Amino acid sequence: MCGSPVFHYDHMIEYSTVEEHDPENITLLYPGHHHEKTVGRLPTHVVQKHNASPFNASAQSTGSLPLYFSAPLNNFMFVLGSNPFVIDLAEGKQSTVIEVDGGPVLAVKLADGIPLLRVSLRDADNRRVLRVRDNELTYALHKWDVQFVGNNLTIWDARRNIGLVVEFHDIYLQIVRGNFYANGYQFNVENGMLTTGGIALSNQYFNGSIIAGTGAAAASERPIQESESRIILRESQRSRRFWN
Repeated sequence: MCGSPVFHYDHMIEYSTVEEHDPENITLLYPGHHHEKTVGRLPTHVVQKHNASPFNASAQSTGSLPLYFSAPLNNFMFVLGSNPFVIDLAEGKQSTVIEVDGGPVLAVKLADGIPLLRVSLRDADNRRVLRVRDNELTYALHKWDVQFVGNNLTIWDARRNIGLVVEFHDIYLQIVRGNFYANGYQFNVENGMLTTGGIALSNQYFNGSIIAGTGAAAASERPIQESESRIILRESQRSRRFWN
């Protein structure tokens, strides 16, 4: 009905009435709408009308879902496989863990003491798969299947082919598994290892960023603080497929 990325299965005509699991009688409802229907505030005929023309059938991405993060020690982590990228936060300042062509792929900004995330993960065709903007999550609908259970989001590229697994926690976001891209640069996370641009990282602690594309040359010339880490990906490490 509303395109929510989180939903419950529901019998439009109650199971107690039909006593069967007929696929034609089962729909997907946002948990709030499911509750409203269960208690009688949302009529069955309204649900049936929306089921005949689902919101997500004509949309490119889901509606948004709020995510909740905190920064009790004024820092936040993006964990890529087994590699924590730790960000020291300053009020009003955006900090980027992955930057491609001057745009943030993984970034966070502290506003009124709350970390606001910006995440943009794409597939090999540069189509956005997952987006978080100021802690509002949406994901694309062109993928084979999506499952969101607890704090774990799994996106399948095809049957038995998991494309991306992401976990959302209070003080960190973890990309557990999968491939994601940004303007032709590939990032692979598998068995705890992060691989990009011919570099493989496992159980590495970072207080820095990965910079690729148009900003890489300038970034390589900037001085690095003693505690800072920086990975530079050159133009030659961008997939030719992106330009063809």
